[in-house]
Amino acid sequence: MNRLALAFVFAFAVAMSGGTATIIARAKETQRAALAKKKKAVKPVAAAAQPKPPPVPAKPEPTAEQKQAVTDSIARVATNAKAEKMAHVRADSEAKASGMKVVDERRRRLAKMFASMSAKDAAHVLTQMSDKDIEVILAMMSEKQAAAIMSALPTERAAAISKATMHVGSVK
Repeated sequence: MNRLALAFVFAFAVAMSGGTATIIARAKETQRAALAKKKKAVKPVAAAAQPKPPPVPAKPEPTAEQKQAVTDSIARVATNAKAEKMAHVRADSEAKASGMKVVDERRRRLAKMFASMSAKDAAHVLTQMSDKDIEVILAMMSEKQAAAIMSALPTERAAAISKATMHVGSVK
């Protein structure tokens, strides 16, 4: 359980029992009873001579107002927690969306740079990159520019890139 849930459970217990003082008094009575039971087990004759502890008073039933106050408090916290979570999700998705825009813009800019180079020079640089990266860059170029660069790439590389491009999104 997280701290917030534990706080609510404790608040509910306090409200239902009539307050913190009642909880402490009951805990002390329970300890006394356990101690008396232990002494009784060890010395049954001496236990009979000791006076019995006073009975624990009956727990007062919480009023309708107390029950409603606890329910309202829990509902408010749950609503606030839900709102906070939604705000985090919204902020995360906005950050991802803006991050994706930045990445796409960088890819387009890189594709324009390669398109402005000669096909031979672009192919020479692209051979140092992964096939996936080359696919992305070529996809952002016109077919004529991509074809010129593909023809300047080594044959095996051009075939592997073409094959991978054909299978993008297909089910194997």
